[in-house]
Amino acid sequence: MADKALLEVVEVTKYFGGLAALQKVSFSMREGMIMGFIGPNGAGKTTLFDIIAGFTSVTTGEIRFRERPINKLAPHDRRALGIARTFQLCRLFGNMSVIEHCLVGRHVITCSGIVDAALQLCKHRSEEKEIWDSAMQLLAKVGLEGDALQPALSLPFGKQRLVEVARALSAKPTLLLLDEPGSGLSAEELKKLGEFICNIRGEGVTIGIIEHRVGFLVDIADWIVALNLGEKVTEGPPAQVMNNQAVIEAYLGKGA
Repeated sequence: MADKALLEVVEVTKYFGGLAALQKVSFSMREGMIMGFIGPNGAGKTTLFDIIAGFTSVTTGEIRFRERPINKLAPHDRRALGIARTFQLCRLFGNMSVIEHCLVGRHVITCSGIVDAALQLCKHRSEEKEIWDSAMQLLAKVGLEGDALQPALSLPFGKQRLVEVARALSAKPTLLLLDEPGSGLSAEELKKLGEFICNIRGEGVTIGIIEHRVGFLVDIADWIVALNLGEKVTEGPPAQVMNNQAVIEAYLGKGA
């Protein structure tokens, strides 16, 4: 892993009315790392991902990507920089097929314009074939090649999760934020997901993961940030964080 920070979260605070969802949360992610985020329900994990991806604004504090402040950038501008995410609740498109979700994700970084498409120019046809082939390769990596032409919403919930992951990866992100990617997966499917995540890290993608099945994160994460009631409790290597008394109390209560 490189020492240079890809993402910096600096003293980020978020209020919804009078409720503090996050309070002065700071951490940094180095390029090439897998960082896990843990905490009880309501700890502020999803709000944090919303802020990083641009779906929610900060109240105070700053987000930097490759040392560039991005607080004022819209979600699609952050996506163009290389930040992609999945959602805690699946957000799939109507009756679109599995592969169409990947094609939509990939079109964010295509070069052909409206004129190329309307006139079916050689450049457009060549790019469309390359996009289709790469989408099929991506679906094969997540084990969905056999479902490529199926309506995404017709799949079991666990596979719908994988569609979201594939769609996010189709735009070739530098930073991928996964919000509960293991929800609905069996133990065997979760194991395969962990192997897949480690493989894409090996291809140069930096990954942040929110996951309630903490054992899954302990197995694959390089670093874990623990949140509770909107505040950072601690951060560090997985074993160190899981043995932290404040983390234990946040999950099990005082005296645990």
